[in-house]
Amino acid sequence: MAEFLLSKCLDILFDRLLSSDLLKFARLEGIREELDKWRKTMTIIQRVLDDAEEQQRTEKTVKDWLDDLRDLFYDMEDLLDEFATEALHERKLMAGESQASASMMFL
Repeated sequence: MAEFLLSKCLDILFDRLLSSDLLKFARLEGIREELDKWRKTMTIIQRVLDDAEEQQRTEKTVKDWLDDLRDLFYDMEDLLDEFATEALHERKLMAGESQASASMMFL
């Protein structure tokens, strides 16, 4: 059961890491390289998960590790949500400034 949830969490995180809005925000904030490191690390984790899924049935330490990893994924998801929210806020501010500039031209 835990492996199913972890696979889904990992899929969600990959989708968010590759979203165009997040990549634009990361580039503007100078954190693009950090996100690339996360993506590479998550690729390695996916490979390890394949083996751990089998081992968790017989080894409690592996199950505990998978539980901790799931918690980490949730924390990463929260952080990526914050980035996405900030990116949306920045986009709205820029759109508002553009509209204000256009309105001033008509006055």
